[in-house]
Amino acid sequence: MFKVLLVDDHEMIRLGLKENLSRDSRFEVIDEACNGQEAIDKVRNNFYDIIIMDVRLPDKTGVKVCKEVLSISPDSKVIMLTAFTDDEALIEAILGGASGYLMKEVRINELIEYVVKAAKGNNVLDPKTTEKVISHMQNKSKPADQTSQLNDREISILKLVAEGKTNIDIGKELHLSEKTVRNQLSGILSKLHLKNRAQAAAFYVQEVKFKK
Repeated sequence: MFKVLLVDDHEMIRLGLKENLSRDSRFEVIDEACNGQEAIDKVRNNFYDIIIMDVRLPDKTGVKVCKEVLSISPDSKVIMLTAFTDDEALIEAILGGASGYLMKEVRINELIEYVVKAAKGNNVLDPKTTEKVISHMQNKSKPADQTSQLNDREISILKLVAEGKTNIDIGKELHLSEKTVRNQLSGILSKLHLKNRAQAAAFYVQEVKFKK
């Protein structure tokens, strides 16, 4: 069962999320916070598998809170929710370590599946979101050829991550154990100074796929 923290200054939104997530036996909503500082304080005292957080909070931006809670609890997964299209916040959230960024208009059944994917370590980005992250990364200066640090197997793993495959799926395709895939992906992220699968997917599309 995944332990969940809900962070939003609107009580009705928290209640709606809690009611819908609690209907699914995979989740336990164990805490709520109405502002960024309250969320940070709760993360200092408890572990949450998933933190679902509004991008706009009354005391701090959700992006800043995301970075701080992940520095306290790096194994937690943060999903940012927003009612606004804000490219700058999107880029900052993903590059700051968020596992996903979703509009509040998302259907509840889709949200639940996104949350499950994030809890299992998969990226939660729709194609448009991925394109925006890639575009941002393309406009930043980078070392000449980062792919030279990777061997063929690591590039194959990156390709499958970019396709949205889970570690189990990647293992089956490459005839590797899930543990081996997890360890190799961790090594890839370390080599490339990336924080999560979402960034790895964007890196592959920009640095490998687009350069073929």
